[in-house]
Amino acid sequence: MVMTGSRRVEVIAGFATGLVALLGPSSFNLARFIVSSFSASEKLLGLLSLVLTHLGPALLVAIGSYVHAVRQRTAGFVMVLVGGLLVTILGVVAFLGGLFYALGPLQSVLTLLPSATAIVTMTASLLARKSIAKVT
Repeated sequence: MVMTGSRRVEVIAGFATGLVALLGPSSFNLARFIVSSFSASEKLLGLLSLVLTHLGPALLVAIGSYVHAVRQRTAGFVMVLVGGLLVTILGVVAFLGGLFYALGPLQSVLTLLPSATAIVTMTASLLARKSIAKVT
């Protein structure tokens, strides 16, 4: 199996989306939050909210890009689109909600970076999908 350029971009951008989300400022803020003096239920809710809004969709994009580009399964394409749209929508909401004012420029850019890489992944996924349709 030969990987096209769009499939390579899809895999690289997909893994970058997951990696940046895992190593981004939200994860480090969660670590500080976990060792704080909040109750166990508040810590669990904080962890759950981070996973559902930030890490989960980004990891869905990373896994989906691999499943779609390497394994060539339609389920991976759906995972990329669902995760990518969630990451992008949540990034736009955060941006419009005053992210730069609350976190400052560096942390804000690092927080929004998974949205940018998710958009690249979705675009490459759509292009790879379109190239398959032309061949068949």
